[in-house]
Amino acid sequence: MKKLLCAAFAVAMLAGCSGGKEETKTMTCTAEQKSNGSTISQTIKFDYQGDNITKQDQKTVITAPDKKTYEAMLPTLKSASLESKAKGVEGMSYSLTEDKDKFSITESIVFDIKEIDPKDYGTFTNQKLSGKKMVMDLEKTKENIEKSGLTCKK
Repeated sequence: MKKLLCAAFAVAMLAGCSGGKEETKTMTCTAEQKSNGSTISQTIKFDYQGDNITKQDQKTVITAPDKKTYEAMLPTLKSASLESKAKGVEGMSYSLTEDKDKFSITESIVFDIKEIDPKDYGTFTNQKLSGKKMVMDLEKTKENIEKSGLTCKK
């Protein structure tokens, strides 16, 4: 009986130690496509705990084949930029970087789901809100991302 009680206590202690904050894992989705001589590479990293995404980091690199194509693309990319929407939004950052040596443009968007205000996040996406808490479902997101041509790995 004493051994059984000790074993039960040990199991309870181990279960208690493993509880607490859930481990953060990352799912990475990538794609590369060519269009009119340009190459578009996209990488999206999702940090998640359980079934919910906690952070999204997206990087798109567009490489033009020559200076003429680069200069033609640049005004369109600047006008489509999310930079003005991202200004002042806590939990989000955005940058558009030009690299004239390689004729490439790098766009980086980071959403910190735990910090961003749900009303601000709705400016960029159509994700659901659960009360005042933002909920971004991992599997639904993965399904939608893969439908758009990216490959995802957990």
